[in-house]
Amino acid sequence: MKGMILAAGLGSRLRPLTWIRAKPAVPLLNRPLIRYAFDLLDSLRIREVVVNLHHLRGSVTQALEGVTPTVRFSPEREILGTAGAVGRVRDFWGPEPFVVCNGKIYFEQDLGPVLAAHQESRALATLVLVPRKPEDPFRPVFLAGDGRIRAFGQDLPGRPSGPGYVFTGVQILSPGVLDLIPEGPSDLVKHIYEPLVAQRGPVTGFVSRAHWFECSTPERYLEKSMELLARRGLNALPGGSGGMDCHQLVRGRGVRVPEGTSLERCVVWDGARLGSRCRLRDSIVAGEVQIPAGTRLAQVVVTPPFREPLRPTGETHPDYWTWPLGRRRPGRESRR
Repeated sequence: MKGMILAAGLGSRLRPLTWIRAKPAVPLLNRPLIRYAFDLLDSLRIREVVVNLHHLRGSVTQALEGVTPTVRFSPEREILGTAGAVGRVRDFWGPEPFVVCNGKIYFEQDLGPVLAAHQESRALATLVLVPRKPEDPFRPVFLAGDGRIRAFGQDLPGRPSGPGYVFTGVQILSPGVLDLIPEGPSDLVKHIYEPLVAQRGPVTGFVSRAHWFECSTPERYLEKSMELLARRGLNALPGGSGGMDCHQLVRGRGVRVPEGTSLERCVVWDGARLGSRCRLRDSIVAGEVQIPAGTRLAQVVVTPPFREPLRPTGETHPDYWTWPLGRRRPGRESRR
């Protein structure tokens, strides 16, 4: 079998983090998100993988240095979408089913049972789903009694099905699906699966109970980092707090916490430098920034200063900028 990891998106909802690195290269517990996608493929012992690239492609290739599978990169001049990306590398696929997964998710599912279910159903596509909570912002997916997907986004009239399921971004495809993918940009759900489902075509769902999440916004990224830290029984990473006044901290390589500095519910990326007597809470420090002694910050994203046309929605300092966590999403503006 072969696999594909989708890594070309702009990650606009995760700004300003994705102005520093592409979303799949953003570290989750000091490990690039895309590496967790490789763990998924490894559950099927997939050794040939294609990764599409577009936004900040160098950060993705750097994140994959040293991976053991053979990786082929597919740079896209324009973003082709999920189906267009798969169709662009038609010559890569063989006669076997193949796996396509998103490079920005964390998922603990073993794909062995998914492959077995796909082969048994003889479906063109098997989408891996997780139960959806009523408060989830994700578009619901609804299943029929035989396991086929019967609706995306809205339930069928007269047949209430509760909150439905969430599509995880992981799918197993049969080679026949390639015949349905046109040249140029297209989307697997919108242009392939939805028309098939409308015709009662062979698109099935595999319901997983494994732990899954995605990091679509800075506040969700911080929340899920803390959640995963707790699931692993840790208060701080790496190791313990070492006597420092730190609680629920993910600290990048080479980051030193000086005496008198307090960090609580924070993610600090590699290369950041913290002054003494700093107080940071519920914050993300992204990139190689210098935070002066005595700084007090809460509920912000800290980045290096950007050149125009980027304008901060928070405060500017000579060594760093701040962006409010969970408010207005930063945008790209023209110089005024």
